[in-house]
Amino acid sequence: FAQKGKDHFLIPWRSLEAISMGCVLLHQEGEYSKPLNELFLANEHYLAFETENDLMALLRDISQDTNAYDDIGKNARAYLQKNYSTANLWGSISRLLS
Repeated sequence: FAQKGKDHFLIPWRSLEAISMGCVLLHQEGEYSKPLNELFLANEHYLAFETENDLMALLRDISQDTNAYDDIGKNARAYLQKNYSTANLWGSISRLLS
């Protein structure tokens, strides 16, 4: 989900595209990765895990009941559209420039 740049974290465009399609994203959080709680909420907009064991358990849970996670993808898509749509972004830029 997020990637580490030289001195900052970023969210790749492909992640935003996936969210805009309603996909449920998985993101590793922990000491070496920045949580995305500045923009999105774990377990409401994406699924968080820390260790490989956490990831395996999460994948097992998802495979047993894929429908249980549909709302997370829908929540993330709605949140992205509401807060980060093209119109909202251009409106924010316009307000900053004026």
